[in-house]
Amino acid sequence: MKRQKSILFADRRLANDYPYLQAISYFFEADLYLAVDTAKCWKAIHTGDSLFSGFKVKESYLYHSKLWYNAAIMEQDADHTKVVAAFFYQSDPLVKKAATCLHWQNITSCWSHLHE
Repeated sequence: MKRQKSILFADRRLANDYPYLQAISYFFEADLYLAVDTAKCWKAIHTGDSLFSGFKVKESYLYHSKLWYNAAIMEQDADHTKVVAAFFYQSDPLVKKAATCLHWQNITSCWSHLHE
């Protein structure tokens, strides 16, 4: 994990002049901390959410939705209500805007997590 962190932060420094790449770096940071450090993961999710809100292209909606899907996964053990809220109110509408088949994959995956 140490190597992944150093690569991520080096890439973020290189992307300093490119706000979209900065936003994507927070998606990868959240993914990196997903099962390791909840506080750092949430911080990356909220920062990424803020940065992605400024972009209105399909690819940005896709990464933005994946960011909130990771939040739903993180909350699955704590409270199923939060899983549903993070997924259906945050992730799902963004996937629809991205116009990909990921929408149905996410619904099935979220549903299976709720029944585990």
